[in-house]
Amino acid sequence: MQKKNRAMAGINLIKRGKFREDTNMIYAPMMIPTLCRANHFIRCIESLKRNLWAQYTDVYIALDYPAKKEHWRGHQQICKYLEVSDFSCFASFNIIRRDVNY
Repeated sequence: MQKKNRAMAGINLIKRGKFREDTNMIYAPMMIPTLCRANHFIRCIESLKRNLWAQYTDVYIALDYPAKKEHWRGHQQICKYLEVSDFSCFASFNIIRRDVNY
């Protein structure tokens, strides 16, 4: 419970503009592997977009190639989302697509 209260206090300081940015901070990149679970993937990315440190985060999406025909619908939904959505809130947004399933 105490950790949660400290985290919330930090978030409140950031929202009120009382957080001093540490210019020496190194932010970890994020890798998100995906294939066909479009709803889960989209919810994940939209949640990350709302994160206060999204602007400092390099995001890598690893989009696998469908192995079964049941995977195609979700895979196509993810591809469409990646084409039409705005990811400028991140430091960088990189997509790694496989052309074949190994």
